[in-house]
Amino acid sequence: ENAWDETYERGDDGGWTRYDYDWMRTPEGLRQLAGTVAGVGPAYAMLVDVQGDVARPNGFVAAAHEAGLVVHPFTFRSDVLPPYAATFDALLRLFTEVAGVDGVFTDFPDKALYFLQNTRAAAP
Repeated sequence: ENAWDETYERGDDGGWTRYDYDWMRTPEGLRQLAGTVAGVGPAYAMLVDVQGDVARPNGFVAAAHEAGLVVHPFTFRSDVLPPYAATFDALLRLFTEVAGVDGVFTDFPDKALYFLQNTRAAAP
């Protein structure tokens, strides 16, 4: 994430500039990454567009899948929910069922596993 301001690279002039990750978020960038990696692990907020209290997938997961990558976003927490998710299950449902992620990083694996086991058991 560019806004995190954590990675720099040396520019042509010898000075340090902030690294720009935006290329990785494009379909072409994801295809390029697929030549080196099997998957990506972005922050889950990077996978949705939010309007008020509604979040919708922004196409990143679909583009990553098209490039042959799996997507395991981070960090799902049941004690800190975004405004568009009333419950931890609602948050997980949005990303696993609607956005279509392949897995999640969470600090609450017991709750995530319970959700996944019960969701899959209830599926036709």
